[in-house]
Amino acid sequence: MYYLFDKTGKCTTLCDDKERLESLIAEDDKESIVIEDDRWLNPSDLSLVDGKIQLVTITGPTADEIKQKKIEALNTEYDSQFAALATSLGLATLSGDQSVIDSIKSDYTMLKSEYQTKLEAINNG
Repeated sequence: MYYLFDKTGKCTTLCDDKERLESLIAEDDKESIVIEDDRWLNPSDLSLVDGKIQLVTITGPTADEIKQKKIEALNTEYDSQFAALATSLGLATLSGDQSVIDSIKSDYTMLKSEYQTKLEAINNG
């Protein structure tokens, strides 16, 4: 199989006829090249590096990296809410208002439960 690489090293096409590929190269194009390789490869997966065909590997984030990003976003979403409740609890404690303290503790318990539910969904999902 023959592969046609342009001046940037990108494989533009393949063919089993070398002359046909060479005819596609413009006369003034001195940088494009036709290379033979016994493997049947997808042209979009190839590049030319130092005169040798290289498979281009495109990698995205791993499952663990995606999970970590989701956890970071969740923490960002909830940290300020937990901090606000802690501040309110401190002020209510200083003022000795037990009904406000109980209400804040209830809000904290609900918020923590909501956070834990979302965190478990991320960890299990």
